[in-house]
Amino acid sequence: MGGDEYRDLSAKQKVEIEGKVYFLSVGDLLWWDENEWKVGKAAFEEAPLAKFMSASGAGVNFEVWNPSGYSSSKINVALQSSKAPQKAEEVITSVRPRSASEITCQLGKRRVIVKEGDWWIKTDRRWRSLKTAADLEAFLHHDIQGELFMFEKVENMKGKTILKGRCFDKMRTESLPSL
Repeated sequence: MGGDEYRDLSAKQKVEIEGKVYFLSVGDLLWWDENEWKVGKAAFEEAPLAKFMSASGAGVNFEVWNPSGYSSSKINVALQSSKAPQKAEEVITSVRPRSASEITCQLGKRRVIVKEGDWWIKTDRRWRSLKTAADLEAFLHHDIQGELFMFEKVENMKGKTILKGRCFDKMRTESLPSL
């Protein structure tokens, strides 16, 4: 959904460690720089190191080494179930057509204008539009996190306004079509 530029990320496994999301391929190395985990080769010899081994429906597998690098263990981190995305009908109310490609609606507690192609994210119990390229980039890299509604099309059928798009959960592992 992020375009060709981000297609390579879709082939990687998303792993959240201490609130930060990492995109990992089998064989990627993680090292600790005293502040956060980094992907790639360690900058110095004493950094704790982990190697991403595999992912399955049950969880992700790592091989981890002690700080000296002489002893390793294999660990499995179970997958956490994510909260299913909300249905559009539960969040979007009071829909009124504005033009052929725009509507006004109640999104959460706010009345907003929504047009085809908009991405709206729920952060801190508030909905906001991702408007700038920087916002989209931050969202695609999980620097901005939250549930997402991607509005694809506004249709009028038999006098009724219908929104078409997709609803994604916070980690974007599950999505529902919205109609």
